[in-house]
This record gives sequence, C-alpha cells and structure tokens, in this order.
Amino acid sequence: MKKSLKSIDLHVSAKLKEQRLLAGFTQQNLAKHLGVTFQQIQKYENGGNRLSSGRLFLVSKLFNVDPAIFFEGLEVGKDASIKNGLTPQDIKITSKAIKLQNKLFKLESETVRDKMIALIKALSEKDQ
Repeated sequence: MKKSLKSIDLHVSAKLKEQRLLAGFTQQNLAKHLGVTFQQIQKYENGGNRLSSGRLFLVSKLFNVDPAIFFEGLEVGKDASIKNGLTPQDIKITSKAIKLQNKLFKLESETVRDKMIALIKALSEKDQ
C-alpha cells in the first residue's frame, strides 16, 4: 500500500504545480499566502513533502478550484493500487505548456497570438 500512497502524493504534487502555474502564482506568492517558505512549496511540488488536507483545501480556495481537481486522473487498479500514469517528463511538459499558454494569452493582439500559434504548430510539425 505504501507504493500506492507515494503515487497519489506525486499526482497531487503535479496537480499543485499545474494549478499554481494556471493561476499565475510563483512559488513565493503561494508560499506567502499559505504562510510557509517557498522551499516548502518546492517540496510539495516535487513530492518530497505531503500536502496536508487542510493546506490542500486552502490552496483550492486560493485558486478557486474544487479540491477534487487534485485527484482527477487517478485510477484505482484492479489490484487496489493507484495508477496515475504521470511520469516526471509529463510533469515537465505540462509545466512548460502552461507557461507557454499564459504567455500567449497575455499578448494583446489576437492576430499576433494566432500567428504565434501557427508558428508553433508549423515548427512542431517540422520537428516530427
């Protein structure tokens, strides 16, 4: 059972980082709101420390999301172990995608935004 708990913790950690980035918070901003150090936020996000249910609830209210969002995507396997399918690479990709999305939507010109999206699409197709 210990292995499945670690899997859940890593999933929640990845979701915390994802939601923080979506909300446009830095680790320091979030730390200030929760009354902890930014190093503690780093430990939460990399799975080094567990996020307590109380803090998870505060984070969900701060980000204006349902607390259940931190558990979305978890599957209970037939053997009662938890499988989330997330790898460290998935977390890095998600983090970069969210940062890119936030930067794109900060562009005021819709025309420029559309051209940037077309450029990214063309480059990704060329790269394959």
